[in-house]
Amino acid sequence: QWQWELGSVCVFLAWINLVLMIRKFPRFGIYVVMFTDILKTFSRFFLVFVLFVTAFAMGFFVLFQNRPSFSNVRISMMKTSVMMVGELDFDGLFSNPSTEHSETTFNRPFAYALFMFFLIVMTILLMNLLIGLAVDDIKAVQEKAVLKRLAMQVELVLHVERALPDKARRRYMLGRQKLFPNQRSVLKNIRRFFMGDDDTAQLNVNTISNHLNQELSEMAQVKLNQERFGKELDDVGSRLNGIGVQQRRLHSMMTAVMGHLKVNWEDQDEFQ
Repeated sequence: QWQWELGSVCVFLAWINLVLMIRKFPRFGIYVVMFTDILKTFSRFFLVFVLFVTAFAMGFFVLFQNRPSFSNVRISMMKTSVMMVGELDFDGLFSNPSTEHSETTFNRPFAYALFMFFLIVMTILLMNLLIGLAVDDIKAVQEKAVLKRLAMQVELVLHVERALPDKARRRYMLGRQKLFPNQRSVLKNIRRFFMGDDDTAQLNVNTISNHLNQELSEMAQVKLNQERFGKELDDVGSRLNGIGVQQRRLHSMMTAVMGHLKVNWEDQDEFQ
């Protein structure tokens, strides 16, 4: 029996290894990168997911433990996880008219309430949260898709060069090559299908700088905002200095007027 289990694991890992190898092809590798990023995000969210599933599984186990699908905790966990994807089996849980103990739902009001709460939390809120996290990861990958495609192409070339013997590399190393950009052939079409278009598959300085300048432009924008705020603060400081000068002039003028009228400031203060 263990041979069949080991064979099943080996076949599964072999196909997963094929998926990871496809990641090195620029045209298909982007989707594998998206999948791995989503898987990493789900791994960070997995603890919260397990806690929610455990909470509802325990509640369903207490209420429906006379049913075969909730007969023990392990099966209840599996059934609750399956219910998240849409297999709710509402008729089997609540609409069975049989009076047998194995098919009777006890404490129906609380069972209805827990089932409705499960619908709201797990199938609506939690699933939409997972979809939102996946969309954010896909958007982040798509923003740098060309740069990632070029990086995977470089990794593929280096991997192939390391796999070839030294004699083969020296023998088939091209010292000169003629290019015909307007000429199309079957081999070029196959290459374009696997490696992407020519304008996006070429590694040049402009392509890299265009993708790196996005972060530089953000830093430049922050620097411009800081300079603008500094200028505004300088303007406010100069205005405050002007107001202080005007106040001193008004004070000197009032002092001169009061002196001309022979009015004593101290007498005015006592009068007030």
